Amino acid sequence: METENNNEQILLTTWYLEIFDIPPFPPKTISIQNFHVERIEKPPIHFYRYLYDTVGSPWTWWERKLQSDEHLLKEIHDSKVELYVPYIHFLPMGMVELDFRQFPEVQLAYFGIFPEYYNQKIGGYLLDWSIRYVFSKGAKRYWLHTCSLDSPNALPAYQKAGFKLYKTIEEYTEHPEVQVRRMYKKWN
Repeated sequence: METENNNEQILLTTWYLEIFDIPPFPPKTISIQNFHVERIEKPPIHFYRYLYDTVGSPWTWWERKLQSDEHLLKEIHDSKVELYVPYIHFLPMGMVELDFRQFPEVQLAYFGIFPEYYNQKIGGYLLDWSIRYVFSKGAKRYWLHTCSLDSPNALPAYQKAGFKLYKTIEEYTEHPEVQVRRMYKKWN
């Protein structure tokens, strides 16, 4: 990752992707015993932060860490924001957060699985599941953004699932860890 002037600025690349219909290949399947996906309505803040931190910590997810509990609860408890959690033997494995507030456009706000479930085809299954679910609800466009701080597999996985790149932005910005440290100091 490139830095500028050694003052904790980084070059951040953000990719925007979209898809307009269900891909022309058969639905993905998964053969893990006791696997299921459940909608979690109005999750408690500690549970949401657990999911977000566990999925995002290897990849410097930071935006939700900058939000107060009150602000975050307002976002995730909105009736047009849906949180889905994949489970195996009743243990959470990740998260799929869908934002329907601009329907018929839907944003894949946050998506990922816990590190211990990498390389088991769960991410590909969940991504395909989310595409089919969103379009079954009548969406006309499903979009997302990812960045150079996310998993190096993120961009190729989205493209493999059928998403097309429509915009790339490169900018120098303060490193997210600096932003998070500053917020924690402010709150404490």
